[in-house]
Amino acid sequence: MKILQGVKNKVIVKIIKEIEKTTESGLIIPETVNKAPQLFGEVISIGEEVKEINISDIICFHRNGGHDILFDNNIYKVLMDTEIYGVMKEN
Repeated sequence: MKILQGVKNKVIVKIIKEIEKTTESGLIIPETVNKAPQLFGEVISIGEEVKEINISDIICFHRNGGHDILFDNNIYKVLMDTEIYGVMKEN
């Protein structure tokens, strides 16, 4: 099995897909309309310099941040740890 390992301060993220929204009247609003400026993703790999992020964390980052890569027929984001806005935590 192939793995993609982050290096230095890089974080590899699988983007959590946005969901189409439906209005009360039944209109479907695709994800391309009214895009939020941020995305959420699950961390699949971290570099050795990353300290506050863990594998499997759900993080928030800017939609245009990082770089998209194709690996093993999936698209991932490669972000620097400084591009991450925050980590989702349970209350």
